[in-house]
Amino acid sequence: GVADGVMLAGGNWYFCDPTHGSDTANGLTPAQAKASLKAAYDLCRDGYNDGVILIGGATADNPTATITWSKNYCHLIGADNGLPGMGQRARVVGTAALDISPIIEFSGSGCLVANIQFFQGGDAASDLGCILNSGSRNHFVGCFFAGGGHATPAGQAGMYSLKVTG
Repeated sequence: GVADGVMLAGGNWYFCDPTHGSDTANGLTPAQAKASLKAAYDLCRDGYNDGVILIGGATADNPTATITWSKNYCHLIGADNGLPGMGQRARVVGTAALDISPIIEFSGSGCLVANIQFFQGGDAASDLGCILNSGSRNHFVGCFFAGGGHATPAGQAGMYSLKVTG
């Protein structure tokens, strides 16, 4: 699969399951998955090809603040049925209750991100972004980027689904 190469690189892998996980768990197995993507990411090391497996399910990961994915060679892989389209993948969703922007900034370099749906559901009357990639040599495979999920920010000139600056 798409993650075979990075998984052979020898890094540590952690699990995140927004539906069944707990942030008090150790994240080392699907049964001991973290509940939040941020908690699983925090276990990873910079530059070691560590990664997070985001388990797809009935609940999306809803970050409470922008996640700064700044660790180099730190990967994010969605584990689900792989069907394309809205709501069919492991999901990271910004909510109207929090209006964070961007949801994740990938500022690390050499990261593989695969089979994840990113959705910006904020409703603020301001420019809201979904995903900002400011790192270099990052590879997005089978991802779905959806910004402007609410009409108010969707009408703003600076709204984006994916912005690449790296």
